[in-house]
Formats: sequence, C-alpha cells, structure tokens
Amino acid sequence: MDSAGTDFLFGLDDSNDDVTFGFSSNAFGPVGTILTLENDLNSTSYPGVGIWKLNPSAALHVGSHDRMSAQLKVENNLAPAKGGDVVMLDLTNPGNKAVGLTMNAGGSIWQISNSPAVNRTSGANSGEFRISKLGAKGVEFSVNGFGDGRFLRKSIATQHVNVSSRRAKTDFEAVDEKSVLQKLASLPISTWRYRADAPDGEHKHVGPVAEDFQRTFGWSDGNHISTVDANGVALAEKGKVVSSRIVASHLA
Repeated sequence: MDSAGTDFLFGLDDSNDDVTFGFSSNAFGPVGTILTLENDLNSTSYPGVGIWKLNPSAALHVGSHDRMSAQLKVENNLAPAKGGDVVMLDLTNPGNKAVGLTMNAGGSIWQISNSPAVNRTSGANSGEFRISKLGAKGVEFSVNGFGDGRFLRKSIATQHVNVSSRRAKTDFEAVDEKSVLQKLASLPISTWRYRADAPDGEHKHVGPVAEDFQRTFGWSDGNHISTVDANGVALAEKGKVVSSRIVASHLA
C-alpha cells in the first residue's frame, strides 16, 4: 500500500523515477528478455513495456524470439457467431490529430491513417481514411466520410462503372444536340502530360482541360472532368453524326 492508501499486488517505487523490472530467460540467447517494464523519466529512453525487448522504445514495444512469427496477435474466441461487429483493436485520439498505423518493410514505409479532415465545400468534419507512402508527394489513396474517393495517380481496373439508373437521377432536361455539337467544336483539344509524370511519350494524353470544359458547357467544378459528362457529350455527338448519316443515306 502506498502513502495514498492504494493497494498493489506487486509494485516497485523509486523516488528518482527510474524503475526497471523484468522477467528473462536464457533459452533464446541474448534476446531472451521476455517482459520488461521500464520507467526512466530522467534519461532519453522511452518509458514503456517491452515484450521480448530489453529496452522498449515505445509505450508498448513487441519483439519476436524466432524472427518469423507474428509479433502481435489479437484473438477473440468467445465472440458470438451472430450479432454485431466485434472490435478487436481500438485506436483513439481525442485531439484534432490523425491516428495511424505505420508499416516498414525494408525501408518502404506505408501508413494507414484516419485524419479529422474538414470538407472544403461544406465545412463539415467528415474525417478521411488515407493510405500513403511516407516521403511521397501526397496521399496515394483517400476516402472521406461523404464517400468521395481519390487516387493520387492511376486507377487501373478492367472497367469503371458509373451509377446511371433513372432512379438515382432527378431534374431531367432535354439537351439541344445541335448546341452541344457547336460547343464541342469550340472546345480546345490538345495533347499534354501531368506535371507529376515523366516527360516521355508513354505518359502523353489527349483531351480538354477542366477549365475549358466548364467554360464551354457550364458543367464540372473547373478542376475535374466527370466521366459521366464526358461520356454524355461523346454520345450526343455520336448520336447526331449517326442521325445525319441515316438521313443522308435516305436522300442518296
């Protein structure tokens, strides 16, 4: 029992704030320290608990005695087969800072994080899930609480499917195909490459820029071109061309 009347099953007290306690075994050679509890506030070492680590460098530092097995395993064999989700690992930071997991494999360091990001349009704090490589210029992948996803570079797949059901749409208005064709004819089309890409032919692209697309048609945000809008313009143009050819064939 300490001076405040708190009961302990086992305790170490040092007025110099320097306490180290451990269990060890020689069965696995010099790395045989099974458990250490270290609290040295007067030195540069990090106070914490080490499992198979003699000098823990974090609040909880887990090593491995056989160099191959999983170093940290969280298991719940009592979870019911039916019911809600079971939380196996809970990372919480009540402050306005990101919470993340870092994985280092041979110097390639990736981080999975949850950032309290604020939506630029609505101002709402939606949060943002991120996957990023440390040292890279930007976040490789992110998705926010509104369901908006973003890739830093290419998104490669066998197909990209847009939601297009009538049930998901509203505010329908007929389109003047002739007007669309006239606007399309005035839309500047050029070849270009992204600034982040290498200056070679492999990374060349063709098409308009978002600013011109918005100025011409009044759609998009001026920074992006939706594939829905681009496909719509292409279909309108294609439909008008096909109709013209059908009329021409009948008049011939």
